[in-house]
Amino acid sequence: MINLNLKNQDFINATKVVLVTVLTLTLVHKFTSPLGMYFALYISACVVMMQAGEAKSAQFVSMLIAGAAFLFFLAFGLIVRPHPILSNTALIVFAFIAFYLPNVGWNYKLPPVLGIIFYVLVISMSQAAPFASSLTAGSIAVIVAIAVYFFFWPYDVKHELTLTAQTTLYVYRNLLQSYTKMIRRPKSNEHILEDAQNILSDITKLLAGYEKLNEGASLKKEEVDYFDALYLDLYSLLQINTMLVERFPVLNTEARLIAQQILRNLIGQLQMLEYRFDAMVPHSLIAKNIIGKSLKLGKAITETLSLHKQKVHKPRISDEEFSRLLEKLIADHSDVNKRFAFGLLRIQELLDQIHSLQENVPFNVNQAIFL
Repeated sequence: MINLNLKNQDFINATKVVLVTVLTLTLVHKFTSPLGMYFALYISACVVMMQAGEAKSAQFVSMLIAGAAFLFFLAFGLIVRPHPILSNTALIVFAFIAFYLPNVGWNYKLPPVLGIIFYVLVISMSQAAPFASSLTAGSIAVIVAIAVYFFFWPYDVKHELTLTAQTTLYVYRNLLQSYTKMIRRPKSNEHILEDAQNILSDITKLLAGYEKLNEGASLKKEEVDYFDALYLDLYSLLQINTMLVERFPVLNTEARLIAQQILRNLIGQLQMLEYRFDAMVPHSLIAKNIIGKSLKLGKAITETLSLHKQKVHKPRISDEEFSRLLEKLIADHSDVNKRFAFGLLRIQELLDQIHSLQENVPFNVNQAIFL
């Protein structure tokens, strides 16, 4: 069971902030004062989070404007700091502008507020920071933030949607593995069934995040069609698995053997689909090594971000054999077991549809820059 959406953008942004501040600290600590270093860290952490719009050009311009604004506040604050009346008058003017901006179409309220807070910090310090070295350190902070966001760890909504789909398939694989446990150990079904229902809850949250991200994305028509179709298949998987969990059959020995073979085959197909999604998204060394290893956030992160290390359970039976086993399960058992078999058949059909979508991805999957 996964309780964390590994591709959640908030988590990734938080990690980017840590990375940017560490890089900034490494570059500026030798030539600036502690105050200058503090200002640079604040600037780097803020600028890396200040992107507006879906287009890369719009995001670049917004980060550049944010960086220039912070450098202005730093330079102006250091100049007027010795003059309380001037610095405080400027603060009132800046605060008025910051809070009035939403009335002229500016929808991002946090950046101006962070800028005002930064200006207050600059003019409130008990001792002055060296002007030249502080401004140089601040400029380096802006460059580091933009470089990390656009070159070392770029954000692309198509990649985020793909990663969310991959994580969802990973959780579906855990769900099917819970089915095999219920089949092998029917006496423990109550506990395993509770785990399966928790997994379904995780999948529901993942799909809600996918839908929200997809609705806010600025994509071409063919890309919209692709991600809509992918969402419908993933959501259909949720519906059919909800039915299976609610009406999980009690199988006899022969039926359990057949069902285990079918489930093993489906689990192998799910893992292969995960691999294909993994290949579609360029993971930086940061994502695979720092997050997956250094932070030690658990097996789920390591598996999801480092799929190449997993043992591949390839489908062991042919399509003909799969159909034969399903027909046998349908023909020889009760109506409940027939519904179970038809549910497994529907899962197979949906996995085939997802595979077909992967064969016709309408965008270049190798756009981002690797570390």
